[in-house]
Amino acid sequence: MIYSESGEKTMYDILLKSHFVNGNYRKVQQNELISGTAKHDLSHVLNVVALVESVLIQLDVEANLIESAKIAALLHDVGCVDGKKGHALRSYTMVSDYFVEQNINIPYHDEVLNAIKHHGSGYDRQELITLTLIMCDKLDLTMARLAPEGFETPGIRQLQFIKDVHITIRHHECEIDFLTYKDINVEELNSFSFLDKTFASIGAFCEFNDLTPCVRMDGVVWQRPLMSSL
Repeated sequence: MIYSESGEKTMYDILLKSHFVNGNYRKVQQNELISGTAKHDLSHVLNVVALVESVLIQLDVEANLIESAKIAALLHDVGCVDGKKGHALRSYTMVSDYFVEQNINIPYHDEVLNAIKHHGSGYDRQELITLTLIMCDKLDLTMARLAPEGFETPGIRQLQFIKDVHITIRHHECEIDFLTYKDINVEELNSFSFLDKTFASIGAFCEFNDLTPCVRMDGVVWQRPLMSSL
């Protein structure tokens, strides 16, 4: 658990334990056990939180921004409680209302809400929290992301053969490394249309931060076009 310098729990810690977070994501998990190819539950958002934190630490940004970006990552999919369609706007509305009801005001307050609202397709946003959330959300692409239907759905089912995804920022380069099992069908994975969003998010993040992207699969450059927007 992360504490502030004074030893007190941070707002992220408080939200992580809240009924708003756990109750909504529990319902999301229950719904996706019945129908859905990819998870948008607490396990997914915590993976995104970890990626966001790692990326921003490597960018050496201030602690308050990292804390606020983690909150955006934690809350970005609460709107999936009522289905995936339109969930980004629904998440924004739910979180905005919750912040007002609970009198929550955090550093980078508007940027957090904007990141939640635009995490689906805001590749042209000029906000670090938004672009970091979009990229890390789109890079949560391992076996752990698959909902039951995903294991049988062409394209996305290849995620079951991805062990891990690492993001390393150094020497003005953003390195994305996919580690896979030998059973992966790369041709089928490349046909997975969601990867267009993944690579677009990498391009947008790198352009904003003046970084050169390098995407590899098991140490070999992954030859797929990088786009700065969709």
